[in-house]
Amino acid sequence: MLSVIIPVFNNENTIESAIARVNSIPVEKEIIVVNDSSSDKTPVILSNLSFDSLKVIHHATNRGRDAVVHTGIANAAGEYIAIHDAQLKCDPACYPRLEEALKNQGADIVLGVSSRRFSLGSSLCVLLLNLLSGTRLKGWFSSCWVARRECLLRLSCDFNGDNAFRVLKEALKGKLRIIEVTI
Repeated sequence: MLSVIIPVFNNENTIESAIARVNSIPVEKEIIVVNDSSSDKTPVILSNLSFDSLKVIHHATNRGRDAVVHTGIANAAGEYIAIHDAQLKCDPACYPRLEEALKNQGADIVLGVSSRRFSLGSSLCVLLLNLLSGTRLKGWFSSCWVARRECLLRLSCDFNGDNAFRVLKEALKGKLRIIEVTI
């Protein structure tokens, strides 16, 4: 099962759409929304949503994105985890392909890599990352990625900011198997 964690803080304009898009993907899943003490209408919107695969957790005080993601992982029941941005930066339609790659290719983390051409800066970053880490990544990854829950629990990463890059950095230190899938 795939556990999709959606960290939210004052996302009243996008949260319903984000949840609906994740709910529409054709995989066995649970959606875990962790509200980091939003002060807008996000809590009201979340209280009006109800379906079997949805878990909503509220932090009483604002604790930051890192704490929100850790709360989501701690409450996840799925073997696989995706962290979905409430601002709709990632198309959740890629999650079934990424999850399938985890199952069939023995990887610990699958990165969704954009099929479009990369800028010179992105290409240089990938080249530098490959040189420093010994990896053979082909492209700059998007914010769509899926990992085995057990691997995320072992990593000591900070999920603030660009969590895909931070997870990748920690995964490389931990010698986890990382593969890419074009999305």
